[in-house]
Amino acid sequence: MRALVLESHPGMREVVRLVCAESGFEVACAPDGAQAIELARTGDCPTVVLLDLDDVEGRTFFHWLRAQPEPLASVTVIALPGLSPADQELASSVTLPEPFEARALFELLGLLDAHSWRSASIGSSLAARFAG
Repeated sequence: MRALVLESHPGMREVVRLVCAESGFEVACAPDGAQAIELARTGDCPTVVLLDLDDVEGRTFFHWLRAQPEPLASVTVIALPGLSPADQELASSVTLPEPFEARALFELLGLLDAHSWRSASIGSSLAARFAG
């Protein structure tokens, strides 16, 4: 399983990277949207993308991702800290409230082994489970 982390803050990026790695993911990290796009285009398709949507970089990448052909368009997105109600409709997204606990992210990532999040119904049920 592969994770792509887009987080501009180095300390937070490292925490999310460590949690993903401990959860068994191969992790690629990007500090900005341009690098995230490059990683998504050139690497293997991620299982999950973790984004900081408090900044323009994360939102821009999120909308770019959803506009791509399959399989990128349906990759599960975990939003840190969350999506706007309009963005929530764009499919297969789960949000963690801010501040989120590493334990909650670890548990959420563990569920990827058991489920295919490319289903909107599974994404919705997981989103409800982890809502703040």
